[in-house]
Amino acid sequence: MTTAKNYDRSDAFSLSAPTHSHLKLVYDASNRQHQGEGRLPHTGIGPRPVAVSPALVMGTVMAIVLVGVVYLFGANVRERMVVDAIEGTGCKTVHVAPGDDLWSIANQNGVEGVSTYDVVHWIKEQNHISASALTPGLELKVPGNDS
Repeated sequence: MTTAKNYDRSDAFSLSAPTHSHLKLVYDASNRQHQGEGRLPHTGIGPRPVAVSPALVMGTVMAIVLVGVVYLFGANVRERMVVDAIEGTGCKTVHVAPGDDLWSIANQNGVEGVSTYDVVHWIKEQNHISASALTPGLELKVPGNDS
């Protein structure tokens, strides 16, 4: 059995309705209507909604592209500087001894101002090798002058 609620209809202000914490009732005195705003209040949990303009999105994309181009250009310039520094020292041939690896050979034949990593990379490219493990007796082209 349901019970009917009786509301006093003589005045709109006396109507009682269930309260909803997520709705806000606004009284518009100009046309005497109640309008519910359906916005939820921010509870402090999770991200706040953000309005993003198309100009902001486009600007962000353009900035990311610009940073990528500058990075690639800078990497090419750096690589060219490393190659020029290594090739400026000349080249010599060394024979791989038992227990040698590319890192130890690059350390022994390093170039001032160039990292050992870059020298290892250069040796790999010049000698067309891909692995760091070397066979004793192998001849390698390395930076430096024959003295």
